[in-house]
Amino acid sequence: MAAGKTEDKAEVSARVAHTGVGIDLRTHRPKAGQVRAAVRQVLAEPRYANAARRIQDEINASGREDHAAELLEQLALRRQPVAQDVPT
Repeated sequence: MAAGKTEDKAEVSARVAHTGVGIDLRTHRPKAGQVRAAVRQVLAEPRYANAARRIQDEINASGREDHAAELLEQLALRRQPVAQDVPT
């Protein structure tokens, strides 16, 4: 479940609902009953867990760790010594 209207919370809440991984409570300050009902719904309906597994599989298949390591290696190879890094 997601809630909030400040910063990027509204956008995140909309994405949670759009992807099917949770419920957008559409409020800045949800009441306890709203949270309770949403949690019960998410736990009771397998579609939320299925959507979460689908997103997890997509993230795992993206290769983001390997890509990040490649980018860091490229940056390290291009790095020019800074004056204080050069031994005197």
